[in-house]
Amino acid sequence: RISSLWRLSNSGPIDDQGLKLERYAEIIYDNGLKNMPIFLSSDDSKIKKELKSLLGNNVSIYSAKQKERTGYDQVNFNRLGPKLRWEEVVFFLFELEMMANSTYFVGGSPSNVFYWTRYRRGNRNVLDAGGGDSSV
Repeated sequence: RISSLWRLSNSGPIDDQGLKLERYAEIIYDNGLKNMPIFLSSDDSKIKKELKSLLGNNVSIYSAKQKERTGYDQVNFNRLGPKLRWEEVVFFLFELEMMANSTYFVGGSPSNVFYWTRYRRGNRNVLDAGGGDSSV
């Protein structure tokens, strides 16, 4: 059993429309997910540390090993060589599979990744931090 969380940075060209990390923490607490391991997917490496400070040290938060990230930028992605672009795509597909197959998924509805994951899960155990539809 694992819960997954998707959150975009607020620093990239496309942000998640001001969704605050506190809202994600609130959903985790309110739905009893704090005792489950959390797999965090984000385009911002700082999110893990910030979420840990909100939820406390007893919470297990994991993310795929990745380089330091500060947001997604399509122009920078396009500048990568073919091998690095392929690695980035495979990494993203891995994260999508983790979100689709976790016990619960917490994300923000302004994100297309949220809608893709929600579709893949058949809207089961999807918690929306952004659209007001936080029914399980």
